[in-house]
Amino acid sequence: GQAEMSQEHHSPQDHMVFDDQVAEEYVKQPIVLENAQYVVECAKPYIKTACEILDFGCGPGLASRMLATLPEVKSVLAADVSQGMLGQFNKLAAAEKEEIRSKLTTLKTSPNPVEELRPHVGTKDLVVMSFVLGHLHPRQAGYEVVKQAAACLKPGGHFLLAELNGGAPFHGQGHGHGHGHEQHGHEHGHGHEQHGHGHEHGQVHHDCHGHEHGHGHAHDEHEVYYEDQLYDLLAQAGLSDTKTEKSYTFTMNDVTVKCVVITGMRK
Repeated sequence: GQAEMSQEHHSPQDHMVFDDQVAEEYVKQPIVLENAQYVVECAKPYIKTACEILDFGCGPGLASRMLATLPEVKSVLAADVSQGMLGQFNKLAAAEKEEIRSKLTTLKTSPNPVEELRPHVGTKDLVVMSFVLGHLHPRQAGYEVVKQAAACLKPGGHFLLAELNGGAPFHGQGHGHGHGHEQHGHEHGHGHEQHGHGHEHGQVHHDCHGHEHGHGHAHDEHEVYYEDQLYDLLAQAGLSDTKTEKSYTFTMNDVTVKCVVITGMRK
């Protein structure tokens, strides 16, 4: 399915939200720091001696740099599609102590990163994807990228996915909620009990602003995923033992957003 990931889905304005100016502003948002702290906290149980990490969609690299400060971490490969974000990453990394800086390497990826990730397949103990999935359009591209990032894990390695759980996007006005949720509806009943997250999404997404259909959503809108869909996504990428490490909310511009951190293991 590489063909349909051609450039037409990834026109330049896709990444306009991530030009240099925005990258610089983005770093200053308290929520960015908070998210990074939660990611690191949830990752810690899976970090063993000489841990090699891929932070896919690293952005300005708060989580990458925090991870690199842990003595058990040997290396962090920080990959991003945005040159603006990587520029910010390098600028901030340059201010770190040598022993942290020496653990960090950046990798510029294309929207379909299969080539760039090929040398790293099967080499990582931990792969982190924090608030990246919602930016990947169309949804099929999101599935592919999760699969490609997960393929970088060694058997027994862990994948950590942090994402909005349904609800409002960071960018755009927050319409287009729940788009396409209908056609997924029937896939979801399975195994809800063992995850202990109830099936509320059926009712919940109706309260969200009412415009249900993401009519050819503008590129700065988030793809909306619910927790059970994130579980499905990880399962499709060949990960097992998936569990929710943390659920939390934050409020930004008077919108309260639910977030979730989920981990899974590569068999």
